[in-house]
Amino acid sequence: ITRYNIHNARLNAAVALMEANIETPLSIDQIASQASVSKRHLERLFDQQIGQRPGRFYTAIRLRHARGLLRQTALPVSTVAALSGFSTSAYFTRRYKHFFGTPPKDDRCD
Repeated sequence: ITRYNIHNARLNAAVALMEANIETPLSIDQIASQASVSKRHLERLFDQQIGQRPGRFYTAIRLRHARGLLRQTALPVSTVAALSGFSTSAYFTRRYKHFFGTPPKDDRCD
């Protein structure tokens, strides 16, 4: 996946799985298994090549996806949260605000 400058095939596979499973997120164990690597090795690969834990990276992918939906659609925040794999709007709003510095409702491009 060139936008992340990743040169490890298993790490590429893991990131591709994350990007393909936004609405219904996989566990890190599932991602590791499907990428044919142990969870611990996957964590090491993320740390070495991306500089963060896989769970945090996956959440960032989902939050960026949500931001795109907020800016490009008129979907309610609760729907955007669900389409981005968050179980509740409240949890989504907290994570979104922490990540982007603004609540989802204020990030709409009207």
